[in-house]
Amino acid sequence: MSKSLLNVENIETFYGPIMAIRGVSFQVQEGSIVTILGSNGAGKTTILKTISGAIDPRKGKVFLSGSEIQKKDPDKILRLGMSHAPEGREVFPYCSVLENLEMGAYTRSDRKGIQKDIEQVYDYFPILKERKNQPAGLLSGGEQQMLCISRALMSKPEIMLLDEPSLGLSPKLVKEIFEIIIRINKELKTTILLVEQNANIAWVMDVWTIEGMDAQELAAATAEYKEKALAGGAKMANIRSSSKMRGDNPQDTTFVQIYYENFSDLMSDQVLAAANPDWFASTYGEVNQDASSNNAIMANDSPMPEMGGAGQTVAYAFVEVTSGINFLLNMPKFQEIMQSAGAKVQVDSLNCATCGESVLPANAMIYFAAGNMEDMGEAMDIFSSNDIQRWVFANIAPHINITDAGILAFHN
Repeated sequence: MSKSLLNVENIETFYGPIMAIRGVSFQVQEGSIVTILGSNGAGKTTILKTISGAIDPRKGKVFLSGSEIQKKDPDKILRLGMSHAPEGREVFPYCSVLENLEMGAYTRSDRKGIQKDIEQVYDYFPILKERKNQPAGLLSGGEQQMLCISRALMSKPEIMLLDEPSLGLSPKLVKEIFEIIIRINKELKTTILLVEQNANIAWVMDVWTIEGMDAQELAAATAEYKEKALAGGAKMANIRSSSKMRGDNPQDTTFVQIYYENFSDLMSDQVLAAANPDWFASTYGEVNQDASSNNAIMANDSPMPEMGGAGQTVAYAFVEVTSGINFLLNMPKFQEIMQSAGAKVQVDSLNCATCGESVLPANAMIYFAAGNMEDMGEAMDIFSSNDIQRWVFANIAPHINITDAGILAFHN
């Protein structure tokens, strides 16, 4: 059963008199990959710097493996099992690639182990072995990013913080680096916390709420479901179970989390699961299937945008945002922008004082409707693209909970 490795509780950090982040709280489960999404200036880098000790918070607590680490020196936090690959790569430019890697292991004294890990790094990034005697400042941007990640890995961390590893890189290099990040997570069991503004790289997550199972039963059922789903053509990137996400009694409610690289894959798997209900029934049970819920999915009794005729399946999704005057004024323009980008959806809005267990103040919802799951998946990928997200942040809402986007299909 996975446990919470990193707990961040209500941290607030300032640059002089200016508040950079306020009331940030989250957990990172051991062995997981967790992503924080946000635009430029949203405070993503500040969150990582606060966690790793580069900046002290004025308020709040940070726990690593149950021990408080806020306001500790960065070198002490490193020795406790946390490494940090900063934004902008920041290698030692006049030192060689090999010397940079050795600097990453400066807290260690096991020479044979260090050499073994250097070879492992070379296995992940063969170009670094070719360049090992070359000054790091002469590497390309992609190679420097590889070196930055590798240097952070050399301390043998339990958890690694990665600050925008895709920044400034070509799509091909981004894909290569993220494939290695996944390998590191799976092969070395290193927990990953990364921040990104590239929503096409960060994971899309689907969540099921499962009742009536203890953690051991849930883990066995999840492994069985994964085997069946992947054999049937599922596109999930990863699936895991947890019984310690919320609630005073962790046995009351358990969860299954499924990770995807994009919304289209999530939509595809939902269609696949609907066509194979026996997968679910034979693992989690019929009742639990009805009790499950996609992450932040809602069905409106009177759907706002109407598409298709009676009896046709309509896909609905919503995304939680902060509410403001621009939210309502710019929704018609948002509809035009989405459709001009090729999205086959209609959009509408809803202001509400409380929409579920909101994590945003003064929250509201953007509703999407499409004629089928495939169109909705493509629309959500368009919505999460950098150009659309920049427009949304500038014209609709300064904060957006994009990970709450999801789908529910039903008949009119």
